[in-house]
Amino acid sequence: MFEQIQSLLTEAGLDMVMKVLFGIIVLIVGFVIVKWVMKLVSKSKALQKAEPGIAHFTTNMISFALKIFVVFTVAMIIGVPAASIVALIGSAGVAIGLALQGSLSNIAGGIMLVFFKPFKVGDFIDSADGAAGTVTDINVFYTTIETPDNKVLVVPNGSLSNKPVINYSEKETRRVDLSFGVAYNSDLDKVKEVILRVANSHEKTLKEPAPVVLVSAYKDSAIELTLRFWCNNADYWACYFDVNENMKQAFDAAGIVIPFPQLDVHNV
Repeated sequence: MFEQIQSLLTEAGLDMVMKVLFGIIVLIVGFVIVKWVMKLVSKSKALQKAEPGIAHFTTNMISFALKIFVVFTVAMIIGVPAASIVALIGSAGVAIGLALQGSLSNIAGGIMLVFFKPFKVGDFIDSADGAAGTVTDINVFYTTIETPDNKVLVVPNGSLSNKPVINYSEKETRRVDLSFGVAYNSDLDKVKEVILRVANSHEKTLKEPAPVVLVSAYKDSAIELTLRFWCNNADYWACYFDVNENMKQAFDAAGIVIPFPQLDVHNV
């Protein structure tokens, strides 16, 4: 009797060892196949034509799903019942969902960003949380942004999908707004003429819509005039800084005074 039990245990142990070894082999081979399949997927014409953000997000999701499938296959080979796996997935899903609410919201946010496209890789954006820069990658959980001063921001997708985001790259053209203060005794017609001349003389200023100058405010020591003109999106900062600098030189040449606050102190 003892020998029969020992024989059964030996056979069961050997059978389990063989299943585990076979499962390990299937796991290794499966991951190699997944890697090979992902290379083919990444080289497919559909993904080659897709935007970088969509292509990267899609390949990550496919790779994750295939690896999960391999792991579950190995579990069934080892001898874990399918019903147990389903039950485990259900209970694990609830537990993981409660523990990783933020991560799941980031995944959902990533899906929304990829398919609704409020912005794409290469766009310059400014989020409600103050993350401003050029989008370099849209991943499953996070979006990577490179700031103008060469910093890298990693922003959760959930935040970007649930809060306002300004996309400065969506339109081909952009309006530049500049304000200038002049003395109260200035000839406004002359001031407007000088401002428009400077704006129109810049090579990157668009002629349509035409630049306009409006009196926008009466300050304590100056009349404020606002210049509005249009340029191509890529030329925004060049126009902004050049026209600002050229305006000071034009005001000086035309004898237009730019006042500044002054305080008179009288000793009694």
